[in-house]
Formats: sequence, C-alpha cells, structure tokens
Amino acid sequence: MSNLIFKGYVVKESSFILNSSVAKNKQQYVINPKLEFNINVANDILKVLATVKIENAQDKPTPFDITLKALSEFKIKNMVNIDLLRIEACETFYPFLRSMIANITVNANMNPYYLPYIDFKKPVESKKDSAIDNIVIRPIDENI
Repeated sequence: MSNLIFKGYVVKESSFILNSSVAKNKQQYVINPKLEFNINVANDILKVLATVKIENAQDKPTPFDITLKALSEFKIKNMVNIDLLRIEACETFYPFLRSMIANITVNANMNPYYLPYIDFKKPVESKKDSAIDNIVIRPIDENI
C-alpha cells in the first residue's frame, strides 16, 4: 500500500566537470558515488533533499566530477512509521536521480553512467559496498 503521493522534484544544483586527462585513457573506472538523503516531515508533507557526488581522486580516478542536489516532495496519505516513509520516498525518488545522472553523462557525449541499484529496505549500515562509498540517510532534517 502506498503511503505517499509523489508531487514532483526540482533540481537545486547541478555541475559537471570533465577530467580530460582521465577521460582520454578510455579505461575501466571504478566510480564510487557519495549519496546523501535528508528527510523532512512537516504536517502532511515529506521532503527529500538528495545529494549525489562523484569526485575524481588520485587513488580512484574518474572521467568526470558530478554534483547533483535535487529536492522531492511527497504528500503523506497514511502517517506510518518514519522508517517506512523514508524507504518509500527514497525508493520512489532514486530512479529519477539515476536518470538525471545518466542524462548528464550522455549530454556530455559520454557513455551513460547509471548509479548502482540500492535496496533501501536494508539497514543503512549495510549499504557500504564496493559500488557505493558512502550513503547517508538522515531521518529528519529541519533545514530543508
């Protein structure tokens, strides 16, 4: 049963920087995005401010740096446990983030980069793996 109604999203910040020296090597890259989801609930509105960062590092070169911040808004139909709302909101919004990042890379005339799949039902501690360096999900953030 859906507890939320997706009202839409707005991109707050978007940047792309081509790392030409890395990109011209045409090698396999291990890209470890950093993801952060800040959740805010006020009355019957839930907001998720998502931040995606992909940054070039000496030990893990990437062909590009990307920063994307997007704010999504949901109307709460059924007030349930905040963890259930968090899971539903992140599962709903994450495909949009994946698409935005893929579109940024395609529009830069590169092969599309897709953010890895995330199972938001798993505890946050289990989200660290080889595909994703860092995921932070904050249940309540008063500042978004």
